[in-house]
Amino acid sequence: MAPPNAQPPPAALVAAAVAANNTSSTRKNKYARDKAREWQWADVKDAVENHGRILFVYKQDVYDVTAWAKNHPGGELALRHLNGKDATDQMRVFHPPPVLAKLPMYRAGTLAPAARAAPAPPLIVDPALYGDEPHQTYDASLLKPILDHPHLAPKGHAVHTMNHPDAIPLESAAFIEYCDRVVTKYRELDAEIRARGLYETRMSFYWLNLAKFVTLLGFTVYSVTQILSPASTGALEMSGIAYWSLLLVTAVALGMFWHQNAFVAHDAGHISVTRNYTADWTIGWILGNLTGGISIGWWKKSHNVHHIITNHPEHDPDIQHLPFFAISSVFLRNVWSSFHRKTMVFDAAAKVLVRVQHYSYYLIMAFARFNLYAQSFIYLATDTDTNKNRTIELTGLVLFWAWFGTLMSYLKADPAGLIVFVLLSHATTFLLHLQITLSHFAMSVHEVAAHEPFPSRQLRTTMDIDCPTWLDWFHGGLQFQAIHHLFPRLPRTSFRAVRPLIMKFADDAGITYHHVPFIQGNGMMLSNFAEVARQIRIVFRREKLDKKGI
Repeated sequence: MAPPNAQPPPAALVAAAVAANNTSSTRKNKYARDKAREWQWADVKDAVENHGRILFVYKQDVYDVTAWAKNHPGGELALRHLNGKDATDQMRVFHPPPVLAKLPMYRAGTLAPAARAAPAPPLIVDPALYGDEPHQTYDASLLKPILDHPHLAPKGHAVHTMNHPDAIPLESAAFIEYCDRVVTKYRELDAEIRARGLYETRMSFYWLNLAKFVTLLGFTVYSVTQILSPASTGALEMSGIAYWSLLLVTAVALGMFWHQNAFVAHDAGHISVTRNYTADWTIGWILGNLTGGISIGWWKKSHNVHHIITNHPEHDPDIQHLPFFAISSVFLRNVWSSFHRKTMVFDAAAKVLVRVQHYSYYLIMAFARFNLYAQSFIYLATDTDTNKNRTIELTGLVLFWAWFGTLMSYLKADPAGLIVFVLLSHATTFLLHLQITLSHFAMSVHEVAAHEPFPSRQLRTTMDIDCPTWLDWFHGGLQFQAIHHLFPRLPRTSFRAVRPLIMKFADDAGITYHHVPFIQGNGMMLSNFAEVARQIRIVFRREKLDKKGI
């Protein structure tokens, strides 16, 4: 099932596929749905690259979702990252049984016996991921000649690569057998988790979270309106020290409300709270749009892509943070973003900011929430892929700014207090952004095999954070991101119970399960940032050497 080694598509292949796709509209569609068709991999490749179809394989059957893709709740872009691929594992772990039960209406045939027996499918390029804009195709080897210059004496830097035994050549039958074993063990693990009932949600956990949210938000509102407001008798009776102490505590309480409710909004986005799409979307809207000011639709589109193509420089928006951060030297070359539909240019600002990213990281994270506000409005104003609820989402954001603005108006007579409150409440959420990025920013961004098994990719690009059970409330499940990436719909109340099974699976399959303490994880991330910054200085020095003819 798994393939031999294949590098990302060269620019020429992408250009050819784009050109073919642009002319395909004039042809008769020879791939009209026919449930009796037997597909060869060459047919799948031709349908995707030359006829603009969106196809995937699930349990040896071929499904054509071209006409329906724009209605996909997870976004068309998420489907395109699975286009032309065997998506059996992704489909099973991302969707509940009622959704999978609807698949037969999109069935377009089955893989032919010869295709099933093939050691690996061909590399298939979806032209829509690249568009018509000329760009630099991702290639991890592009920077090597610069960094290997004899006058620069670069230091070695450990990079997590493909999870497979080093002794097995990537193009060998042994490697293909190894990948098949990984997939088999993964599916056995999923079956065991389901058999143990670990996909069942413990609703009492969420009722306790609701009580926590009401307490934090209620305390904030009461403190601001009844005590801190200059118009209240409480503020008049307080000393300066008492006033500022309460103001700081209240700002942190609001920040912790946003920090904690994001975890449940995340669970709801994966439909893992009530297991009902409408109910969980509503929970996500309340916690995201209404009380958090962040579009649940924007989050779902970005997050779904992140899960499917984790840590890919061209495709994963969660690691595309120029000009502030670059987690790999790959970004020193202009890289195309299929999510943002533009080339991420390593410009003058990036040359300055990335060089100090290991110093500026925590400071920038303190302001990251303001960027999420902006991204939410940009998404609702411009997106046509997943944005099916624009009106209600906009309503939620407007109501958020209405209640938050009203709350802040109680502090308008004290401008200094107002500014401190706004900045501190938002800075408190830097913890959330740290927890989100920590598990990925020190991990691999390199593509080693074009059809790498799903579980292998997730454990190669994600690490867990070790922490005691009593701190689980603080991390909100993000300390188990590797487990979450393997099973996105698994309730976080089951993460600790599943962890021993994950560790056994990794041992049996020969995959490294990365998990480190919180402080060590921070050190790994900052070390990686510092290494990339060092490589930028090397590039600048190389430019000077070239000018001198050395």
